[in-house]
Amino acid sequence: MANMKKKLLSLILSAVMVLSLTAPVLATEFSSGEDASVGLFTDSEASIEEAAVSGEGEVREFSDDGERLSVADSDTEFVTELEPILRPDPFTPVGTGCDTPSVEEVLSAASSELYTAGENSGYEELDPADVKALLNAVDTYRSLLVKRQNKITISLKLTFDVSLDAWNDLALDILLLAMEETGNSVEGDYLRWNFAGINGGRVDYDSSKGAYIISETLSYYTTYEQEQKVTSTVNRVLGNLGISSGMTPYMKIRKIYDYICSTVTYDYAHVNDDSYLTQFTAYGAAIDQTAVCQGYSLLLYRMLTEAGITNRMIPSRDHIWNIVFLRDAFYNVDATWDAEVYPEPYEFFLMGDEYFDSLDSHARDDDPLFGDYDSAEFRECYPTSYTDYQVQTSDTAQCSHVWSAWEVVYEPSCLEEGVKGRYCSECGLIESAFIAKTAHKWKYTCNKNNTHQAVCTVCGSSKKESCTFSSNTCTKCRGQRVLASAKITKVSSAGYNKLKITWNKVEGATGYVVQYLKGSTWKELKRTTATSYTHTGTTTYPVKTGTTYYYRVCAYYTKNSKNVYGGYSAKTGGKSVPDKPVLVSAKAAAYNKITIQWKKAAGATGYLIYRKNGTKWEQIASVNGSETTSYTHASSGAFPVIAGTTYVYTVRSYTSTGKTKGLYDSTGKSAKTSIGTPTLTLTKISSGLKTSWKKVSGASGYQIQRYEGGKWTVIKTVSSSTLSYTDQTAKKGKTYQYRIRAYRTYSGKRVYSGYSAVKKLKR
Repeated sequence: MANMKKKLLSLILSAVMVLSLTAPVLATEFSSGEDASVGLFTDSEASIEEAAVSGEGEVREFSDDGERLSVADSDTEFVTELEPILRPDPFTPVGTGCDTPSVEEVLSAASSELYTAGENSGYEELDPADVKALLNAVDTYRSLLVKRQNKITISLKLTFDVSLDAWNDLALDILLLAMEETGNSVEGDYLRWNFAGINGGRVDYDSSKGAYIISETLSYYTTYEQEQKVTSTVNRVLGNLGISSGMTPYMKIRKIYDYICSTVTYDYAHVNDDSYLTQFTAYGAAIDQTAVCQGYSLLLYRMLTEAGITNRMIPSRDHIWNIVFLRDAFYNVDATWDAEVYPEPYEFFLMGDEYFDSLDSHARDDDPLFGDYDSAEFRECYPTSYTDYQVQTSDTAQCSHVWSAWEVVYEPSCLEEGVKGRYCSECGLIESAFIAKTAHKWKYTCNKNNTHQAVCTVCGSSKKESCTFSSNTCTKCRGQRVLASAKITKVSSAGYNKLKITWNKVEGATGYVVQYLKGSTWKELKRTTATSYTHTGTTTYPVKTGTTYYYRVCAYYTKNSKNVYGGYSAKTGGKSVPDKPVLVSAKAAAYNKITIQWKKAAGATGYLIYRKNGTKWEQIASVNGSETTSYTHASSGAFPVIAGTTYVYTVRSYTSTGKTKGLYDSTGKSAKTSIGTPTLTLTKISSGLKTSWKKVSGASGYQIQRYEGGKWTVIKTVSSSTLSYTDQTAKKGKTYQYRIRAYRTYSGKRVYSGYSAVKKLKR
């Protein structure tokens, strides 16, 4: 750090030598102020004793000619001279307030032999007394800068000796630390841009106090009296503007910006006169109400900071503006350039870097000597938005909105909407709205196929569109409707001698012609307004079951007593089939037989019997003869009938001549068979109680049950060949109840009949 400071000071000295020839006014005192002491101001007649302050922060008086005054009880010795630090021009302040060294860095650089920088623990061996002494010196220096003191003396009591070659670095570091941003409106940038330079100084050592005495002569652009007037004016204006803690940050910025843009004019009279310093100050902007960009920017900085808005002053090579923090980032504001257009919508208010960086006049100063405002370090400290700020309704909550008149931004045309806008002169909120397209003026030319061409006589746009008809005449081009060809959707059987023809509706048609193909000639069958027709066979135009017949349809409408026809549909055929048999019943005829009955179907010469297997119908039989109306299905290997299982049947008609299958009932009729119930006989014999029964057809066996203990219990199961059983376990003198049921075995499973009537007997 020490080497960097030496290099910086060397560059400063080189610049001063050049400036002494080109701008001598900056090397002299720009304003006269009071002699200074720490926390105490004295006039030229005050005694030395009154001016002296003992201990840490000790002060020494300077005479008007800059020579150090002697102190009777002092024991001081000269240490070194301090080199001047002068700003080369109004647009290059010393430092940026972002690259200032820390207190630890300053102390370490002042005595590198005593203090070292630790890798993990920061700066080692720093004495807290040294840190406190340096901070006190910085605070004292800052307060004297605020008071615009020209001749200042500060005391710095350290626990170590500062090397001679470190003093110029240390003096510069104290100056930079004193100009750090503090959030106080008269410090930070306000000091940095009002400070003209250090014309020279010296360092003495007071051995009686063990302290270094730093004496410097400073120059400023304003006096303390001028700054007091600025303070009074700023406080009054902020009160008049109604700036308060309850106001949104945006409205604070807007009101202050509006005030400056509307009251301060550019000082063209002194723009080329660098000796007239007021043009560069907030005093010029606030009191004289005329200034150049630096005065605009200083007043904006001062008022915004007072209102609690964080902001910084940003220089280019020959211009200054501000950045302000709003919502989540910093945005550029340039009151100097916007003052010329007030109260029109601003062009340089809350703008992002995308726009500002594109302006040559606003390329940030990257001077490595006095302050690089385009450095990565500065931009990281003060990140500026790339895009412009978008004003939101919540920003303008306190604004009553004084809207300008609507102005057309983009004129509407036949092809696109226009845009109009207006702005609030109080808060700058911009509203926009669309202006409806102008109407096309169409000229229509009729095309074929119910379309026309439209050409706009204003813009030349053209389009092809469908005609819109009223009474089959286009309302725009006056062309007559061309009917579309009809399309037959279905020719289906409506009975053994009937066919139903169905077609789509044709837009604009008032009727349809149905034709029948007889031999090779089309014959008209019917004219109808409906979209279907059922043709019942006649001698002239027969419909026979199983024979395919062909039809076609065309649409028409009547115009001026003449029929206008559309195109014919494609030839479409169909054949009639026998009628659907009406199912009467499906009933069990035996344990392994089911009888299906139906009514005769017209046109049928026979019938097909189906049984459902899952979701599909399986044909199980066919019967000939139109008069046959029943069929008994006996169990077979392919189509078994198992007792207790429900089966669903249906019947379909057919004609044997054309081998045409007819219609059928898709729901069907259901039935199931069961095993017959045995009849039980109970008699008493010497060996017990005997049960007997008659043989049940289809039974595989029988199950005998006895009631005892409140429940039925199986006492014997016998085969189909056994027709009696004697219960020898029945006790004499006791009454017993019996019942029986038959069963049939299918695939290892039993299907039982119902129970017989209960028989009761006493042994």
